[in-house]
Amino acid sequence: MNTALKITAGAMRQIDAVVRVADLAECMGLLGSEPGGDTVTSIEVLRARATAASAEASPLAVKRAADAMAARAIVPRGIWHSHGRLDVFHSGTDIATIHRLLPTMAMHGYVRDLSTAAPAVEGRDTAVLPMSDGRLMLFTLVSEPIPGTDLSEPATWTRVSVDYAPTGAEPSAELSAKSLRLMSAGVIVLLEVPPCAAVERRIVDRATMRQARLFSLVVNTRRHRYAQCLVVTDVDGDTTTKLVDCEVEVVNEGQSGDMDHQAGEQSLEWVLAPA
Repeated sequence: MNTALKITAGAMRQIDAVVRVADLAECMGLLGSEPGGDTVTSIEVLRARATAASAEASPLAVKRAADAMAARAIVPRGIWHSHGRLDVFHSGTDIATIHRLLPTMAMHGYVRDLSTAAPAVEGRDTAVLPMSDGRLMLFTLVSEPIPGTDLSEPATWTRVSVDYAPTGAEPSAELSAKSLRLMSAGVIVLLEVPPCAAVERRIVDRATMRQARLFSLVVNTRRHRYAQCLVVTDVDGDTTTKLVDCEVEVVNEGQSGDMDHQAGEQSLEWVLAPA
């Protein structure tokens, strides 16, 4: 897994501008990326009590900044702070903050191994579509309840057919009153929905191992940069962390790199077709 911190030139300019205004005083904020992106494209500045030697933000300030990112469909990828005119490094306090705060962001950036890339029918009333972050979109047929009860008869796909398409397209699902069409990895699965049945969907995570990369960036008024990456690994619910030095790569907005499969539902094209 590449641990380099990639950040767009625009986001870096924003940080540099805030640091220049703060001058001797430290300042701090959040790093964010687009869902599914491996590049920091956005920042938030945290309201903090700042001196030339420290900056401290309240949990409420962090929450408000995270909410502002969420309103722009941005996911948190880490933190940044300045050292004024001093050298860039992580102090003992910084390291403690990294281990306290960054693991809480891991859920937004987990990457999972894809056990399968093609859609599949798992049962007479279920089908799955692999998402680009390694999770699965699970589709289930649900019949109308028997009148006067909460029970319903088991539903079954009326017909299942498989076709092929060019590879490279994002996973997609298209649902109408009569059919469900799933496409991924060049495979198309078309399922006919029986009358008086509906299709429910939910995201499931069957991965036994998932990993996320979160970052802490330190800058100063001389535009020196230092970063470390916290690699968070979850194996069957047991979480470990490893902090490593990493390069800082400033990239143009149009060269932000490949998608890193960290999207949630945004990585799935979902269409409700007319009946």
